[in-house]
Amino acid sequence: MFQDEDEVQNIVIFGTTGSGKSSIINILLEREEALASNNAVGCTTTNNSYLLSIDGRKYSIWDTPGLDEGSEGLVPAKAALKNLKSFFKELVHDKNPAPLFILCIEGTLDLRAQLRHYNSLKSTIGAAPFSIVVTGMDRCSSMPWSKWWDEHRKVLQSFNVASVDHACVCALLDGDEPAESREELIELIRRVTLYPSSKSMLARIQHHDEEAHRRRDTDPLIPRKQPGSSLSEGGSEQTLFDWKGLLNRPWTRRRIGVHSI
Repeated sequence: MFQDEDEVQNIVIFGTTGSGKSSIINILLEREEALASNNAVGCTTTNNSYLLSIDGRKYSIWDTPGLDEGSEGLVPAKAALKNLKSFFKELVHDKNPAPLFILCIEGTLDLRAQLRHYNSLKSTIGAAPFSIVVTGMDRCSSMPWSKWWDEHRKVLQSFNVASVDHACVCALLDGDEPAESREELIELIRRVTLYPSSKSMLARIQHHDEEAHRRRDTDPLIPRKQPGSSLSEGGSEQTLFDWKGLLNRPWTRRRIGVHSI
């Protein structure tokens, strides 16, 4: 997949405070640049971007505030969620390629609570690429690390993310793990942004189909089947414009001076 010279693809990392979002960025950059915290109160208060190049392709990696700091946190939970939704919408409509959204999950914390953040944002993410990175593998008993996913598959399935592309890593910067974790993260980014799977493409098609069906059912200008409609000469069911719905639109009533039917 080719990239224009000035084109930059966005990668947004989001999740709970202390889940390893900033540490993942530091591992990818191979230096401590993003402030990291594993406490209940995070240290990331704004959306911060860092430039990364993989195989000559440019990415802008975004670190975001934690989503569950509560009212006493640096960024209260409700404000963080609202701001993140707005930021997601901005990136989705950006001229650059569709952003990759990565949910960061701490492998030793409550999985359901962390996946609920995705539920709150999945409608905003829509058909854009989505992946999960599980951190804290150095504190988990799963060996090999990839076994963690199978051990938690039932919960993942309940949130419809069991088939999502993912990586299980250690977010520490010392020891031998960072090099292995970095390679896992790089390969994940390559797979999702350079070689999207058929599942990813199918999800995008299904999303657009759902949007088309929703518009068809609510827009009176789009013809649709009427209950009990008669058959045409060829034996097929006729479709009619919803003139009543059209005339009941406020702007229509104002322009042609009619009352509700």
